[in-house]
Amino acid sequence: MKSEIYDKMFLEDPSYGSRRGFDEINKKRMALCLQYFVKGQKIADIGCGYGLQAKHLHERGFNVHAFDFSEEAIRIAKNKNKGPFYKRLDFENERFKEKFEGAYSFDVIEHIHNFPKYLQNIHDSLKIGGYLILTAPNILAPKTRLKMLFGIVEEFASIEHIHFFSPASLSKALRKAGFKEIKIIGSGRVAFLGPRYSGCLYAVCKK
Repeated sequence: MKSEIYDKMFLEDPSYGSRRGFDEINKKRMALCLQYFVKGQKIADIGCGYGLQAKHLHERGFNVHAFDFSEEAIRIAKNKNKGPFYKRLDFENERFKEKFEGAYSFDVIEHIHNFPKYLQNIHDSLKIGGYLILTAPNILAPKTRLKMLFGIVEEFASIEHIHFFSPASLSKALRKAGFKEIKIIGSGRVAFLGPRYSGCLYAVCKK
């Protein structure tokens, strides 16, 4: 992951990574955080963008420490969504210097070149029993596979999207990093069919 790419994106479009606002997708993510995290806990937001999710959790009584690879994202977050502790960190290559009781990382793993190291860094930063919640794009989603079949790839495969996962490969990566009690959840209109058919995968796991 090259920070210059994301610095440029946030400079040119400060809403990058949060154009949806606090919509149904973000509400689902908030609901999962409230389900698995306890008010007052020290929680890491890994890949915070401009801090929308971090701010909402902070306002609900969580001690949120928010990290992003982009210096520009951190600058915007500090100005627009005050409250959480913000810090620039290359979480692919740098280790966290503190321990957390929980962590979440939304729309991040697909951008990481060395995602096993990224997952290991998160695992090492958690206290025993701490939960991680993350999202990943699903390569098996029917909509994605149809687009690939017809060569329509620019919408989901771009310079910053370098990895896709299936429910099985995401579970395997998390297990290899040391996580346990791994639960893969589907999302969207076809969630009732199971995670295999969802465009976005949600993973909940425990150290």
